[in-house]
Amino acid sequence: MTLNEMRNLVVSDTIDRVVNIDYHGKGLFRIYEKYRRKSGLPLIYRAATGMIKALSDMKAEDVVLIGTGFLIDPYLSPETDGMVAAPLLARALSYKFRVTPVIVSEAESMETLRWACRTAELCVTENLDTARQNKNTVCLIPVSKDAQEAKAESDALLAATCSSLMVSIERPGANQFGVYHSALGGRIDHKVAKIDYLFSEVSRRGGFTVGVGDLGNELGVGNVREAISDLFPFGRTCLCGCGGGTVTDTASDAPVIGASSEIAVYGLLAALQEISGLTDVLCAPELQQRVLEEAALHGAVDGQDGRASASIDIMRKDAVFRVIQQLQDVLFYAKFHTDNRPEFLEYLSALDNKPFEEA
Repeated sequence: MTLNEMRNLVVSDTIDRVVNIDYHGKGLFRIYEKYRRKSGLPLIYRAATGMIKALSDMKAEDVVLIGTGFLIDPYLSPETDGMVAAPLLARALSYKFRVTPVIVSEAESMETLRWACRTAELCVTENLDTARQNKNTVCLIPVSKDAQEAKAESDALLAATCSSLMVSIERPGANQFGVYHSALGGRIDHKVAKIDYLFSEVSRRGGFTVGVGDLGNELGVGNVREAISDLFPFGRTCLCGCGGGTVTDTASDAPVIGASSEIAVYGLLAALQEISGLTDVLCAPELQQRVLEEAALHGAVDGQDGRASASIDIMRKDAVFRVIQQLQDVLFYAKFHTDNRPEFLEYLSALDNKPFEEA
């Protein structure tokens, strides 16, 4: 392993730890540890390296799918968690990796996403061909809540794009009986766009999938379902009586866990920047804050308390601002230290990746 490759690995390990700081005091490390043991390497590292490999073969008209959106009662408003990260990931994919991002979600999320994407410096269209023909553009596509209609829409989308990369951010994921739940155990099938089929089909066709979540009920984080089901209040036994619990059954090639899905995506963007060598993949915290504020002004609510506030899972905007600053510091000082004292990474490089085989 080269010095640069070892730094990528070590920095990714640090990023994993930053985005998994247990701000909410919910026992997050026990959950992260299960995924880490299964992966053997930093979760962020697996996701970022897999994405970069997939992106390296893409052209400008090639489509990367992003699924997001979790509707909150009683108004079926999209929660802020995901409504900010998805546009910022789309920004990085368009500006830095020169591909066409397409965001899929419920129809109720479209207005929020439109304004959030505009604030994230992207042009917005609902026409796929327009997006593929123009740079700095994201396409927004609503998906049906009816399973058969969603399947037909997904098949048509894949026929048109042959997409080989999809990232799911804070999307409800069905359990082993096909039932969707909130983290508090209630059944929510009626308000969920059935995107699971699209996600699984990308993987079945040989594409790379990343599932981002924070409570186990999110699409794409079902890789260690059995191991984490007892780590959540309703993970094993839900309130609806289906007998399956809240944890999703759908796995991904690279699950990513964080204090919130939103914060986990900022870690993913930081790792994409570190490993690719590109700049400004992780946006400035000031831009993130503007996108969050715009999302809240145009329909998004905090997923925990339902307030129409510029907060994510009750973390106020200034707290999230500091997380992005910390991630930027990790990227900056890791390079600074390696340039000045390469002996440490040279030593680790001689060990290959063995220090990271176990969490």
